[in-house]
Amino acid sequence: MSYLYSLERRIILVFLVYFTFLTSLSEASIYLTVFPPGPVEENQNVTIQCNFDNNPLEAAFYSTANNNTFCNLTSDSSGSNCKASFCSLNYYTTCPNDTTYRVVYPVPRRWNGEGVYCKRLFSDERSNLVNFNVLVSVTSVTLTPTNIVDAGKQINLTCQTDYCNPAASITWYKASYIVATPTTYTRDINSNGFVRTTSVLQYTGVPEDNGQQLYCNASNRPSWQNVGSNKYTLDIRYPPSTHPVITSSPPGLQYDTGTIVTLTCQLSGGNPLATLSWRCKNIVMTGTHQKTSITPVSMLPFVIDSSYNNQQCTCTANHSLFTSPKSRSVSLTVFYNNVITSSWNKTYSVKEHERFQLVCEVDGNPSSNITWVFVRNNSVIIKDYNVKKSSLVISSANCLDFGTYRVFADNGKGRNASITTKLLVKCKPRLYLMDSLTPVKLVFGKNNSLQIFVRILLFPPATQTTWHFSKEENENKVITDSVDGYRIMYTNAEFEQNITLSKNVVNTGDFGDYTLRVENEIGAFTRIYNVVAEWPPLEPMNFTASCENSIKISWISNFNGGDDQRFQVSYSTDGCSIESFKVLKEDISDEGNGRPHSYIPSLEMEGPLWFTITASNKFGNTTSDDIFCNAVKNLQAQDSNKQELSVIGGTIGGVVFVVLVAILIFLNTKYQIQIKCVERKSNQSGVKNNVSDNTSETAGPQTEMSVQYEELKKTNPNQENSYENISSQNKKRISGATYEDYQPQNEERKYEEFTGPKDEKDTTYTNSKVLSPANVYENMSFKGN
Repeated sequence: MSYLYSLERRIILVFLVYFTFLTSLSEASIYLTVFPPGPVEENQNVTIQCNFDNNPLEAAFYSTANNNTFCNLTSDSSGSNCKASFCSLNYYTTCPNDTTYRVVYPVPRRWNGEGVYCKRLFSDERSNLVNFNVLVSVTSVTLTPTNIVDAGKQINLTCQTDYCNPAASITWYKASYIVATPTTYTRDINSNGFVRTTSVLQYTGVPEDNGQQLYCNASNRPSWQNVGSNKYTLDIRYPPSTHPVITSSPPGLQYDTGTIVTLTCQLSGGNPLATLSWRCKNIVMTGTHQKTSITPVSMLPFVIDSSYNNQQCTCTANHSLFTSPKSRSVSLTVFYNNVITSSWNKTYSVKEHERFQLVCEVDGNPSSNITWVFVRNNSVIIKDYNVKKSSLVISSANCLDFGTYRVFADNGKGRNASITTKLLVKCKPRLYLMDSLTPVKLVFGKNNSLQIFVRILLFPPATQTTWHFSKEENENKVITDSVDGYRIMYTNAEFEQNITLSKNVVNTGDFGDYTLRVENEIGAFTRIYNVVAEWPPLEPMNFTASCENSIKISWISNFNGGDDQRFQVSYSTDGCSIESFKVLKEDISDEGNGRPHSYIPSLEMEGPLWFTITASNKFGNTTSDDIFCNAVKNLQAQDSNKQELSVIGGTIGGVVFVVLVAILIFLNTKYQIQIKCVERKSNQSGVKNNVSDNTSETAGPQTEMSVQYEELKKTNPNQENSYENISSQNKKRISGATYEDYQPQNEERKYEEFTGPKDEKDTTYTNSKVLSPANVYENMSFKGN
């Protein structure tokens, strides 16, 4: 503490004397001083003071290191503080008055040999220049070793310091002893004036120095700590006397892939120890080297893979004193999982009936079992055992060979290896998966919906797909999607096309042949679907009954429901109930749809009559609404009959005949009787389907007879109007009606779903209108070589 205190007092005293001296220099207008004066250590704080003869307004401090200002100061109004308009970091400034400016600044290394000065900011007048001697300690010394030398040979070892000030000295050591061997020194100075020292030691190797360490120390000031170099170990060389020896872990030299194997190579004797190197599969490999005092050891760890099978690993010992390298080799056997070495295209394309062959080659130990799988149906088509190669041969490709093929190889040493490719077989369209298709004959009941589903096998995809509709009446049209209630949907897959033709409600105009035609660049396919009906016939049209002179029933046939229809004429004399109708004529043949039909009863009928027409086939029957007809017998025909009876009676007795004739003549001359046949209108139109009513007042010609009509009229004055009192109930018949149709029903049973009969003959789903054997394809069997 006393030493520090005395040093502080000395510094203060020197500063005061120096400052007094400066202030006494009246002849200099600007003067610069630095404290402490003389050499300073790197980063030591120094006080740099600039004195002006008057207020400079702003003082600028410059360094010759870069000829730039490093601090600009102005004093405040009090004259005791400084305003730094510009000053570097880590500066401390004071301004005792408006002519004195101080900067406390850590001296950087770059100021060594450089000077500082000050001046007014906008004046060329400068102060005196003060140069700096910056002391920098040596921080490192590096020993550069040389190669191993034989005993008796000389080597040069070099130690070199970093740049410092002043220059450093270097001392050599072997172990803990100073080496007395002469050394040489060289020094070089850099641009900042710092010195680097290099010392070279000339050493001759001796066996007893083997393993000893050489190093050097450097110092450039007695008060500063020495710096030591790295240490170099001396080696005296002599060669080994034996060949390398290789051991393995695990032992045996036969391994599965993935096994971690370590080969160890050793060599006894030699100094320096021999260098061991590895080569496996004729490739240089790097081992881990270990050394003892007399034996080099190199360990080569690696993971076994298939590339090591039947390959050699060799350890080679090299020494500078060998006339030739010494080596040892071992052979490896590796069991590894198979890999497929064949390179396949992603896809192959062949034409139908062409030959196709694909080869799969496998590398593995042991040999493999190779399996070929057709992916679409997951079927094994070839399996070869204990082989290195397997082939797929398709002698004549067909459409069903289209698809993905995958090969699996397995030798029991890991996961199966596999490879996949796709075979594209160009073929014309044909049916695919018959059991899932719509049969060629479709039977429909009333209000059924139409749906035809077709699966087509083809490649490439279709260029054109069309539906045609035709009927026996020579109607032929192309069906268009969303036109006339038809919908056509297409679903395309890689080598198939699904086609659906549908219609929500089928009517009579939709029965006929639907022809599908599919074309691609290879060919075309055609299939015909026959859509027929199976329901009761539709009600006959334009049903009329004429009672003029004779009774005539007329109608026009309607759609027959898909089967041969027959007609039945029924009549009733009261029209009050269905049970009152009796069969007048049955089993009348159909002349064809839309054709007129008529029937004239052979029975003599008169009075009010109601008639119906029933159309029937094997699926049911449909009865028309009843129509009314008032039939009156022809009086002239009655007279003729009576005359015939008189003739017959004449054979019995002439007298009776004469009397009767006289009576008839008398009556005929005395009375003129007109009989009027009137047809009464029923409660509804007597003609179905917009046919005009037969409602004329007179149904036949007027007839006169010699009848005592007036007397009859007197006897029954209301005779003429008796027909008008007859009520025509005109009950309406239900289409396809049975007895149950007229019985009360609850709401749940109001409607019943129609179920059409099945066509047992069409269960094979073959198309009679196309050549089935050529269009239905079967997959060829595969052949493996």
